[in-house]
Amino acid sequence: MELKVTKKQNNSDMCVVCGVYNDASLKSVFYELENDMIVGITQPKDIHQSYPNRMHGGMISALLDETLGRAAQIGHPDLWAVTGELSVRFKKPVPLNEPVKCVAKITRDTSR
Repeated sequence: MELKVTKKQNNSDMCVVCGVYNDASLKSVFYELENDMIVGITQPKDIHQSYPNRMHGGMISALLDETLGRAAQIGHPDLWAVTGELSVRFKKPVPLNEPVKCVAKITRDTSR
C-alpha cells in the first residue's frame, strides 16, 4: 500500500531516537501520511546492536514508543504524550545497517 506523505515532523537535538546531534541516536525521521498514519524511517548502526548484526530490543522498543507518541501528535501538534505502559512481543530480529520502517496509527483516542 502506498500512502502520500502530508508532512515531515521535526527532529530534536538530543533524542535517542531522532536526535540529530546525539551520536548514539537512531537518527530516525518521521513523516505524517494520509489516513492519519505516521512512518518512522531509520537505519540502525553497530552502536545499536545486541547480538551481532541484530538491533537491541531496547532500541526497538524506543523506536516503537517514539512512533506511537508521534502518531498521537497528528492533529494535536502541541501534545507531548508519555507512555504509561509498553508491552512488546518480538517476532523476529531486526537487522543492522538496513533501512527500517515503523508505522503507527491511533485507533482509539481517550482523555488518558
